[in-house]
Amino acid sequence: MDKEIQKEINEGRIWRAKEILRDKIGQSGYDKELFEDYGNVLALMHDDVTAGKYYFLSGVRNDEYQKNIDLFLEKHARTKLGSLTSQFPKSAKYQYKHDFPETIKNELFKLGLIDSPSGGHKYKYNDSFEEGSLDILRWVIIIIIVILISIPVGVGTIIYWISKLILWLAM
Repeated sequence: MDKEIQKEINEGRIWRAKEILRDKIGQSGYDKELFEDYGNVLALMHDDVTAGKYYFLSGVRNDEYQKNIDLFLEKHARTKLGSLTSQFPKSAKYQYKHDFPETIKNELFKLGLIDSPSGGHKYKYNDSFEEGSLDILRWVIIIIIVILISIPVGVGTIIYWISKLILWLAM
């Protein structure tokens, strides 16, 4: 653990240690040690579920951490990978499931959240799948449907106005 963090804990300012670690997590990439340290600070504060999240992300597994990890997974590991990963900090969210560290990827597989029908299209092994490509296809289909619906409506409107014009001219 970082000396600054340990100093804050030793001086009874666990809340300050939490703030420092939270800021570091927000400014760094995926850092297993920071996640473990943050889990330890949260456990000192008796926030066992959130501590479990960070222990889970740290990849470190021992009996002490496992009870908190189990609490976190019990609360948040539903049928979709996205419902679990939505709880992760930004530095631990990935576009592809193979980007997760091996320990976490294995646990997600055991939970049935990877390679399950409910895993979500974001978590494919194939990097050639561009996120958003389905969104573009959906918009193209919607635009085509709108155009196809608009044609008869537009033609009907034109016929209506032409008939009104003819009746007006006939008077």
